[in-house]
Amino acid sequence: MERAPIAVFYALEAESGALEDRLTEKEYLHTPGFKLISGKLKNVPFLVVRTGAGVKNARNAVENVCRIHQPRLVISAGFAGALDYSLPKYALFFPSEFISESSSSESNFSVDTERLTLYTKLTETIFSRELRKECHFGGRLLTVGKIIAETQEKKRLGASYQARAVEMETYSVAEFCEEVSIPFLAVRAISDDVERELPKDMQKLVEQKTTVSRLGAAFQMILQRPRSVQDMFQLYGTSIHASTNLADAISVLAESELFSFLAENFFPPQKPGKLIA
Repeated sequence: MERAPIAVFYALEAESGALEDRLTEKEYLHTPGFKLISGKLKNVPFLVVRTGAGVKNARNAVENVCRIHQPRLVISAGFAGALDYSLPKYALFFPSEFISESSSSESNFSVDTERLTLYTKLTETIFSRELRKECHFGGRLLTVGKIIAETQEKKRLGASYQARAVEMETYSVAEFCEEVSIPFLAVRAISDDVERELPKDMQKLVEQKTTVSRLGAAFQMILQRPRSVQDMFQLYGTSIHASTNLADAISVLAESELFSFLAENFFPPQKPGKLIA
């Protein structure tokens, strides 16, 4: 599998699907715990990594992929739930600060403000007007250990952590990149706003890791609650829209000067002592 200067880490296929569909010259590699898909996007070599849900899976994937492939830029992408009313459904959120529910306040860290400004300038010059409307820059992204579906819980977390959105993987990816000095960017598509609640049986469906288990869970849901079919179609439509927004943003960035620079000139800055198992 060809080394790629840019590695994009998603948790699930529902999140990565739209970007995978746009890759050319694709190769697939199954490894214990995660899946790699290499290919080219706008003639730039990319590596898409499906880590599985949760911080442990994400950390395992990013450590192993970065040791072997040594990407020059790591992107954490996927869906997130809004904790801030200013983030509407399908918005693209570029966080500047990362926090974990299980970490101490001393462990929080921020993206370099100059880099954040660079991303903002890129959207002004290369993103379409329609895509710019979807982008929200700056603020805190909270990583937790479970799906947050209830409105009251979203409000509580937003107030407690002063976070704008919540998901389950990014902190561990950002933390590793900070440790070994790999350039890092996070972008999350908002899959549900603050007021949107996911039915409890739908939460179980989302948590399934394999196609077989998802089919089994879906069949059981239909038997127990026939109206769940409508919820499943809505969830599917939301996933397609949010995944497409993510792919649109990454596709445009692939043509930007930042990506060209990283692909052609930026040698991996990893610290060997930290990368050798």
